[in-house]
Amino acid sequence: MGDQKVKSNARKKGNRHQTTMLEYFKILLRKLSFNSRLFRKEYRKTFRYLEPSDQDRLREWLRKGPENTKIQ
Repeated sequence: MGDQKVKSNARKKGNRHQTTMLEYFKILLRKLSFNSRLFRKEYRKTFRYLEPSDQDRLREWLRKGPENTKIQ
């Protein structure tokens, strides 16, 4: 499932930009960082959808600090 693509808001503007599941979850987790309980809940759910290699990338991203990293 890690290869799945999620359509971003960019499509509304006529751009068919595709976001990977990993990038989608990075965006989601960054937005939920204000609430640690909700953040943890959603973080756990990401592992149902991400491939093991993407799970490792997500963990590394979190170690660096999501507020200090640029989403690619």
